[in-house]
Amino acid sequence: MIEKPKLPKKALILANYTPPAINGAAICLFNIFSNFNPDSYCFLTSHKNFEKKGSDPAYSLSCHYFFYDDDRNDKRMLSKWYVLVSKPFRIYTKIRKALKIIKEERIEVLIGTTGRGQMLIFTYILSKLSGKPYCPYILDLYKHNNLPGPWKIIATFFEPILFRGASLIFLCCEGYMDFYKKQYPKLNTFRPAFHGGFSEDYSDIQNVKPNRRNEVTILFSGAIYWLAEGALDEVIEACQEIKEFKINILLYIPAPSKKLIQKYSAIPNIQILSATKSAMIRAMNQADILLIPYSWNTQSQDVVNTAIPSKLIGYLLSNTPILIHAPRESYISRYGRKNKFACVVDDQDINKIKSAIKKMIIDNEYTTELIRNAQKTFFENHDARINSKIFYDSLLKLN
Repeated sequence: MIEKPKLPKKALILANYTPPAINGAAICLFNIFSNFNPDSYCFLTSHKNFEKKGSDPAYSLSCHYFFYDDDRNDKRMLSKWYVLVSKPFRIYTKIRKALKIIKEERIEVLIGTTGRGQMLIFTYILSKLSGKPYCPYILDLYKHNNLPGPWKIIATFFEPILFRGASLIFLCCEGYMDFYKKQYPKLNTFRPAFHGGFSEDYSDIQNVKPNRRNEVTILFSGAIYWLAEGALDEVIEACQEIKEFKINILLYIPAPSKKLIQKYSAIPNIQILSATKSAMIRAMNQADILLIPYSWNTQSQDVVNTAIPSKLIGYLLSNTPILIHAPRESYISRYGRKNKFACVVDDQDINKIKSAIKKMIIDNEYTTELIRNAQKTFFENHDARINSKIFYDSLLKLN
């Protein structure tokens, strides 16, 4: 077995969600750091999120995990009064615990991820106290995201400070790179650490599929919230109006809320499912169409206009054609159209969605070309080993 290379500087990654969680941020972290020797990095995270449902052993890393908060099994954490009164002391304890980890593990660089910004600010404080360089890893937009009131105010104040003081700023997709270079044109610290995947995970997929003309499956995977819900509902409406084919919609949602289950379970031909990594790969391959929906008129169109979903990586390798329903100005629409790996419907016309779905069902030559271009796009832009090498080289040059 070939030993994985060590990072050029031992890193402490501060993240609310870490592998083996199966949300987009955690999967992105897995696809970068699984290429490196686990002795060269470790995570500082939360018991609360680490123990939540929605994880997969296939995304496990054998590095060391440290926790900044109390064990959720501690009965004191059930008391709201204890949580409130002890908060200042717990913040002090977190900082003290983290500084001890930095010293004992001989950490050389701090990498903080986005979320609501807690970990970015925590990383900044630890950098100032320890003297270690810090690098934000932008897995979601920060101050331009749809944050709750207080966090939005904090983000608006802190983002310029955090960015201008960072040694490097890693960005998980090209859309973020374009966006932040316009926001901070004088900064030259932005570096790519793009979403990636491993082609060998898809080596057993079926390359030739049976023609299904009467019954068709459209699959969506991922969380459903304000970013995707409106556009997803429009596709569902279009499918219900198509009478020539029976269209089944599979929604693979990690830990769906009761509200989502009630909403979509009431609609005919929709199933709400979950799957492990290997089962998800098979399901994507067996589907007839894979769906990426991004909505219009959301709470944060900047997110819509810049993001690439982590699910795209698996979609590109699945040997199944992709349907994108998203605004024309969104990065995912522009990216799909430029590389011709997806059928793109970039306005809210139900008839256009219907026409696109019918074309994808009937026109084998068209979908074969989409699949070919999808695989080409993966190997050009989303091979995790190449992207990890770029990440490594960036850290190597860090002073």
